[in-house]
Amino acid sequence: MKLKEVNWLNLSFVVITHLIVIIGLPLYLIYNSPSSILWWGLLGLFLFSGLGITMGYHRLYAHKSYTPSNKIVEGLIVFMGTLATQGTILQWSFDHRRHHAYVDTEKDPYDIKKGFWHAHWFWMFKKKDTVNFKEVPDLSKNKLLMFQHKHYLLCILVANLIPFLIFGYLTNDYLGSFLIVWMLRLVLLHEATWCINSLAHYYGSKYYLREVSAVDNWIVSLFTLGEGYHNYHHAFASDYRNGIKWYNFDPGKWVIWTLSKIELVKDKTKMSNNTIMRRLIREDVKLMDEEISINKRKDAEEIKNKIKLLSTSLYKRLGEMNEFKKTNQSDNYTKASKEFEILKKEWIKLSKELEH
Repeated sequence: MKLKEVNWLNLSFVVITHLIVIIGLPLYLIYNSPSSILWWGLLGLFLFSGLGITMGYHRLYAHKSYTPSNKIVEGLIVFMGTLATQGTILQWSFDHRRHHAYVDTEKDPYDIKKGFWHAHWFWMFKKKDTVNFKEVPDLSKNKLLMFQHKHYLLCILVANLIPFLIFGYLTNDYLGSFLIVWMLRLVLLHEATWCINSLAHYYGSKYYLREVSAVDNWIVSLFTLGEGYHNYHHAFASDYRNGIKWYNFDPGKWVIWTLSKIELVKDKTKMSNNTIMRRLIREDVKLMDEEISINKRKDAEEIKNKIKLLSTSLYKRLGEMNEFKKTNQSDNYTKASKEFEILKKEWIKLSKELEH
């Protein structure tokens, strides 16, 4: 990277905040015993500002997976995201929409093919394309987002000064509040968010979309507040959920769902089980074909015919289930569901046989 291409503002910010935490925090802890209030403040604000990114910047603005019911709710979500100090909503969404449109190509802002550390850090240290408002027309019409975009420095200073002053006052320890509640929180949250660009494109499983580098990694979801189910997200980017199973750790999903129940958000997008299952079958067919090609089986044609027959039957049952559900034919739906489960067991058995 040439010097004229370096984004000195981003580079300086990342280096300075990390040095403050790496050097300043240990020195502070040697001579001070901070109040537990500061540590609870760190945890609470990590969750609060982290949700501002995952359910605000990401799911609301980059992908429009739901809609706030009023400007007060939207204002709170914008405040939460601003507190995270990860750029303006317009710039963040502009970059992220390009990532999805051009994933794993030269046009992908954080292309994992350029290396783990490029996706994690170095992409930010190169001057970015300025926001093309034609690519984010929905966001550029939002006066609240345009205000944040035009007055971003003021917004992040005000947002972060509020908790810094509150916790400094409560503990009578403004240095501790600055180092723990402000700086340590920012560094931890930034590193966690950047792991979505790096780790979540590096190591994990691909069940929903095998053509891309994005993977599902439940460990990453633990410290990114649910963003680790990244392969599913790339397959169904508009879904308000990342972890679709009830036990998947996805606080953003839970908060959005809760807010919808009390009518503070609306129009949340959720992929149907039918749609998801069709995608899984399609991806399984691709994987099975690859296995047959690699292993050069003598019974390849027979297996391919079996795959075609089973997949066609599965698709047919899914179509019937969808139709019966729409027309409230509960008995027929139950019958089709049972037939689908029988076929599904055969499908899983065939898949396991091809793995060996």
